[in-house]
Amino acid sequence: MKRLFLASGLVLGFGLVGCQSGDDKTAEAEAAKPAVEAAAPAAELLKTDLDKVSYSIGMNIGDNLRKNLSEADMTLLVKGLQDSFSGKELLLSQEDAQNAMFAFQQKKMEEERAKQEQELSSRTTDATTFFTENGKTEGVITLDSGVQYKILTEGKGAKPQLADTVTTHYEGTLLNGDVFDSSYERGEPVSFPLQGVIKGWTEVLQLMPVGSTWEVYIPAELGYGNRPAGKIPAGSALKFKIELISIAEQKAEDKKAG
Repeated sequence: MKRLFLASGLVLGFGLVGCQSGDDKTAEAEAAKPAVEAAAPAAELLKTDLDKVSYSIGMNIGDNLRKNLSEADMTLLVKGLQDSFSGKELLLSQEDAQNAMFAFQQKKMEEERAKQEQELSSRTTDATTFFTENGKTEGVITLDSGVQYKILTEGKGAKPQLADTVTTHYEGTLLNGDVFDSSYERGEPVSFPLQGVIKGWTEVLQLMPVGSTWEVYIPAELGYGNRPAGKIPAGSALKFKIELISIAEQKAEDKKAG
């Protein structure tokens, strides 16, 4: 039954596409009709629940192909489906088909890997150039680790220690200016232990007095490294605006333990 749904949905979906592209005059006429009239062909074609399910499967297959295999030959794809479904003699043996799919997948994986490596190399080069030039900017301080910061507002409070939990407002962006995270946008600050964040944050926050707002630039190796994280591509240097609001008061037993 699953096979029937798949075949029917794919053939129906592609059949409709073929009809639309085969008669330009008809397509133009249909486009000129009101929306209510344009819906009529769908009602005529999709008379039963099975019709709708079949067409829905075709929609999903078409969408996946468009996103992941846009170069697919639709004529051969439909022929392979029809031949297999109808029990006709196939153009490929199961072994040959599997080998072709495996070789194609391997090729795509290699292409994607090469693309990712190129993008990573490009980001690394861009970051190196950025930090070199940014370090020459007035007011920017470069630490031995490679982290850079610029004081926007200098607070008068205490500085956090490694075991502390702090509360901050922040906005994180990529070097191209794209925002990937912002407590300001969420409308509330965030509290976290200094040892529970990326290394660049752990280092720079221990230098900030409470009440300070700094602009901080963190190399990829002190951020998320060569792995992607949410909206952050692999190997990305990061830029933050950090506002240190407070340091949580340690409990008495924690102080004794320290």
